[in-house]
Amino acid sequence: DLKEHFLISMATSFFNLIIPLRGGLAMRAVFMKKKYGYAYSDFAASIFGNYVVIFLTASISAILLLISMYFIYGIFNIWFIAVFCGIFVGMLALIFLNISFKSKNFLIQKINRIITGWRIIAGKRKVLFKLSMNTLLTFIAQAIIIQFTFRWLGLEIPFIKALFMTVMSLLEVFVNITPGSLGLSESLYVISGTGLGISPGSRLLV
Repeated sequence: DLKEHFLISMATSFFNLIIPLRGGLAMRAVFMKKKYGYAYSDFAASIFGNYVVIFLTASISAILLLISMYFIYGIFNIWFIAVFCGIFVGMLALIFLNISFKSKNFLIQKINRIITGWRIIAGKRKVLFKLSMNTLLTFIAQAIIIQFTFRWLGLEIPFIKALFMTVMSLLEVFVNITPGSLGLSESLYVISGTGLGISPGSRLLV
């Protein structure tokens, strides 16, 4: 029910803050296994499928934002374009290429099961659409928080820049080795802010 969804989400977020490598996900996997008999590989498949949707949505959003900022502010950063185009192509490859590995190796079989799980998720168009819309709403909410934080400090930035910094912060997933991404998310915010003409000191303060 909704209450359990909420409590699981809060618990996952809490453990992610105090355990490295997104330890909250591991805690959630154990909970789902013990209470519902939800196989770890199926859990991994659902997480993997969700990340594919998140990164595909983020890459499309980032590319559109970068194009818009080029025409509005004359800002162009080839590295940002290259990173998000690479993510976009990678996510499309995962979605459309029928990848599988032929081996009796235990690890390879688990990977194949994860890929199969993603195929099942990918076949549910309504679920994919809802996940994409939820991702966009999350980006917008976080961007509003960033914009208001700037404003409270006496600084004004356009919403479009705040939204891009929010999308950029997702890259911390690739290097999430510290509890709560401590130091990593801040670095990404500073990098994205600097690329948009916002001083590192102001961005770090926010």
